[in-house]
Amino acid sequence: MAVLPPGGSFVDDDGNVHEGGIEAIAAEGITLGCNPPANDRYCPEKTVTRGQMAVFLARALDLGPTSNDYFIDDETSLFEAGINRLRAAGITQGCNPPANNRFCPDRDMTRGEMAAMLARAFNYPVSNHNRFNDDNGHIFEQAIQKIAAAGVTVGCNPPANNRFCPNDPIRRDQMATLLTRANHQMIGECDGLTQAAAMAGTLGPDVVLLDVDGSHGEDQGKLVELRNSVPFARLIALGSPPTCPAEINGVQAYLSKPCTPEAVLAAIVQRRVANGILPA
Repeated sequence: MAVLPPGGSFVDDDGNVHEGGIEAIAAEGITLGCNPPANDRYCPEKTVTRGQMAVFLARALDLGPTSNDYFIDDETSLFEAGINRLRAAGITQGCNPPANNRFCPDRDMTRGEMAAMLARAFNYPVSNHNRFNDDNGHIFEQAIQKIAAAGVTVGCNPPANNRFCPNDPIRRDQMATLLTRANHQMIGECDGLTQAAAMAGTLGPDVVLLDVDGSHGEDQGKLVELRNSVPFARLIALGSPPTCPAEINGVQAYLSKPCTPEAVLAAIVQRRVANGILPA
């Protein structure tokens, strides 16, 4: 799922900085709108409830149904099925530890809570890089660091972006961007370290993609070398055959088959527009 150009799915998000993310989740059927049955509005500035977030994630991940009923406070919720699917997948635990027999479906989802759900849903590796100065000691600090290292969030106070605002409620437009980034792991591929480094130097340290296929003579050491020279870059290593995600020097790397540098360039440009300066 990639950020899409501004489109006509909704009448109330034109010019919104997150419009590309909104269009992306609409195209994937993750959101239908906010004013049924017309559903020609998205309500981008409204906050997301925990129940709504459960359904968004269940759709994004295509979670299967479950017959289990985990919580006692969602019996009349429109989102009960999505909530149970999320719990069955281990993405949520509840809202009242240690009992955790409640989900609090009508309460606003905080940015910290969403970080935790995304980290569990996409199984991001641990990161020791402390990106933000307002989450130290926070219950969701580890999850926040994971999604920051994965390039899912850039912060909440551009242009500094040294804060995450973990206790703030998350808006529907911000959620669209975060979910689009999280659900779009592979954004392009590159045929060589030199080209990747040149692209990174030209476009900024948002994403660096490089080929580590043995036939091209690249190795894992080059990943570490490039990571050290391009701070805060998200490295996506490409090789064949595909392997599972791995963390290299504190940055998540994904491996896949090589393709053309032109596709990489387009993907990096697209991601830079979506990620480089926008809060989410």
